[in-house]
Amino acid sequence: MNANGTRTLDMLKRVNRFILENTITPPIPRLTAAATEVTNVITALETAAQNQVAGSGQSEGGVDLRVSTARDLRAYLKNINRTARALETDHPGISPTFRLPASGSYPALIATAQAIVAAATPLQAAFVDAGLPTTFLTELGALITAFQNATNQKQDGGITQVLGTAALKAKADLGVKAAKDCDACVRNHFRNSPEMLAAWKHARRIEKAPVRESEVTTPPSTLTSTATVNPAEAN
Repeated sequence: MNANGTRTLDMLKRVNRFILENTITPPIPRLTAAATEVTNVITALETAAQNQVAGSGQSEGGVDLRVSTARDLRAYLKNINRTARALETDHPGISPTFRLPASGSYPALIATAQAIVAAATPLQAAFVDAGLPTTFLTELGALITAFQNATNQKQDGGITQVLGTAALKAKADLGVKAAKDCDACVRNHFRNSPEMLAAWKHARRIEKAPVRESEVTTPPSTLTSTATVNPAEAN
């Protein structure tokens, strides 16, 4: 939640407290409806803020997982590539198929890994004879899946974060409207009570962002060179 959203939420909470602590009898139907909306918006804003933060954390976690998984995947592929070069004499022409991409992009890495799985499957026995574990294809597939899961986590987190951000803006607007509806009713009821109107005005006000006073730079004074005249020389 940004600073403007936080200040709006603070205003709504003050409005809610004022209405709860200063019961108006008999109830004003329009005020009752607007106050209920204020309460609902407070809950919605807090939920949206939680989703925004959770989505951001989820997305960042996915980014970190992609980095570590991609590193492990590339290291595993290097072992398979090295083995393929050793098998070149028995299986001429296989080395280029197992070559790692020069690009460091994730799509290129995943595409290469999937191509290597397909190419190594019929030659699995030869790779195992060269010292790779019998489960090397399964382990390679697990690394590919782990990377794809990390990508999904990153994307899902980003979507959750965007949804939370959009909800904050929409719900804040609804809250401001509800507070405005409350304003007319409260002012009408307390029209003859200056102290209550002052308290309500404080509750209803959305704080403004602090303004930093810009540093005032005093321009250097223009020095006028004035010749000093010796009275004796003047005569």
